[in-house]
Amino acid sequence: MREVLIYKRLQAHRRLIKMMSYSWSADEMDGYVIFEYMRVGSLDAYLASGAVIAQSQQLDWCLQATEGIAFLHSSGVIHGDIKPENMVLDDNMCVRIIDFSGSSIDGLLPLCLETARYFLPRPEPTCSVQTDLFALGSSIYHIMQRAPPYKELDTDEIENRYARQDFPEVTNVFCGSITAACWRQEIESASAIYALLQAHQQRSIFAWLSGRFQGVLRSLYQGWAGIWRRFRSGVLCGLGRLV
Repeated sequence: MREVLIYKRLQAHRRLIKMMSYSWSADEMDGYVIFEYMRVGSLDAYLASGAVIAQSQQLDWCLQATEGIAFLHSSGVIHGDIKPENMVLDDNMCVRIIDFSGSSIDGLLPLCLETARYFLPRPEPTCSVQTDLFALGSSIYHIMQRAPPYKELDTDEIENRYARQDFPEVTNVFCGSITAACWRQEIESASAIYALLQAHQQRSIFAWLSGRFQGVLRSLYQGWAGIWRRFRSGVLCGLGRLV
């Protein structure tokens, strides 16, 4: 019933799937909800597949997930279980956020909590913008690395490390500085994360264009250098014959 309540609050948004219909008994003990079908499946499964994924596509997914979370927060909803498993891909390979069955709305206690790799250590069962942003940071790491944080560790060890603020190394991880800031609770909103991700995207595009431009200049230089060498050689040969 919590999910229906939340969907009735939320306006249509490109980062959500549509609730097609629902039915619930008077005592709210039995019912069903039918959602729009997403045939590609979860982002988590796609990341784990052998599909070739460009870094630019991964960054797009991070932006799309963050856009969706920003929309939820602006609507008074805390998701409470953000992770790539709760994101699906539509036919355009864009992220849609799903599963609000345990989410918080208007300050209600959540009915579920994040799994260890996405869980900000705190008194249970609270949730907040910051707990969602922590989980979003872990999700960004997961998307860029195609594996969750501390994939090789068990739940108890992850919880112990997170409690000590001992997070995975992100020095060589694309968008790692954003992930680290989410883990350290240094960012106040999903909108701020979105702006940082956009800045990363713009720098990446500029670097790509700069590289292509340098390549074009190098090709032109090599081409003109070859022409000049042939021209000079021809001139010298001509002078030699005159002499």
